[in-house]
Amino acid sequence: MSTQLSEAELQAIEATTPAPSGKPSERFLGTCVEWTEEWILANTNALAKATIPPTQSVIFLFSETPELERESLTDLGTLNERVYRVTVAQDTQGIIVCNENFQQMIRIGPGLASVDAALEFVSTKIAADRTFVIINFAQRRLYLHRKGDDLATWINTLVPTELSFQDAPLSADRIEKDVQDFHHNYLAKPANLVAQTMWMGKSHPYKLHPGPEKKIQAMLLVTLRASYRKLQVWVDEEPQTRDGRCDLRVAWPVFNSVLPTASTMFELKVLYDAQGPGKHHGWVLSGIEQAEGYRRPDSEAVYACIFDGRSVATEQFLDLDVVANDMDVRLRRYRMDPPTPSPSPAAKTAAKKAVASSGAKATHGPKKTAATRKRSAK
Repeated sequence: MSTQLSEAELQAIEATTPAPSGKPSERFLGTCVEWTEEWILANTNALAKATIPPTQSVIFLFSETPELERESLTDLGTLNERVYRVTVAQDTQGIIVCNENFQQMIRIGPGLASVDAALEFVSTKIAADRTFVIINFAQRRLYLHRKGDDLATWINTLVPTELSFQDAPLSADRIEKDVQDFHHNYLAKPANLVAQTMWMGKSHPYKLHPGPEKKIQAMLLVTLRASYRKLQVWVDEEPQTRDGRCDLRVAWPVFNSVLPTASTMFELKVLYDAQGPGKHHGWVLSGIEQAEGYRRPDSEAVYACIFDGRSVATEQFLDLDVVANDMDVRLRRYRMDPPTPSPSPAAKTAAKKAVASSGAKATHGPKKTAATRKRSAK
């Protein structure tokens, strides 16, 4: 049997891959990751020989219309140099304004001395309402900033996206491990990169921004695509199935098999307080049923991934493990710790009084009794 997919088989798979969804700024982030993958593959020899300067960095700044907006960005740089995505030039650096698919790329600023210099630049020159990415090539690291993320918080809790391509054979178990790592790195704690975009913050404890599943889906898509770049793998979102559109699919070629591919299908659900306790059980159940409905003839496994952001998560609906097992659905739970609520004004006042009181006692010490004064005199 042939060890390569035929042209017809490749076209059949690619025809099911929809265009990326989401806002242009989110698609821009995905393009940044894809371009960096292309750059790494094009410059493998230079990386292996350590000829890429450790300080070589670039800032990609998102703009829907770079050529039109260029004139208003002179405070960021006065260059006006066209850059072409296809070249993935080894010496790429500087400040480059790009649209979502890198069809328009204009370098407006020169190279930066280091990642620290890049962070200093964005903290003083770029507003928090801009989406941008900092890339350090020698380390193969990207730092993704989404529109609206507080810059000081983003810098102080910086979590890089690291591109370390995998070339071992793919399987459902391995993909599951990668999803676990994604949760640990990006969602488990409120300071993690994706978690910051989901929670409304300490002043609104346990409240999420609209569309939490979409935020997880978009970043997980980018992360898995980057991880499997060296493999002949298709990672796509919302492919059509007999029961609707699945959140995420990973498919890869297999040989010596009746079917040319294998796949895993993922349904993503988020639990949070605003849904109300009465709906949580049904929401998990719907995830299991949807995952089962998305099963394809080539599916090695189907997953219902439950990301739990409830303030109290003691009820895990263990009865649904039986339902999932009966349907041959892998039910996986991932805890998302909410931000710690900010103390109320009354609590802050009480805390200040307590500190002041303890300080006064420490300064003056305990009152001396007649007995202690007598011993002191001796």
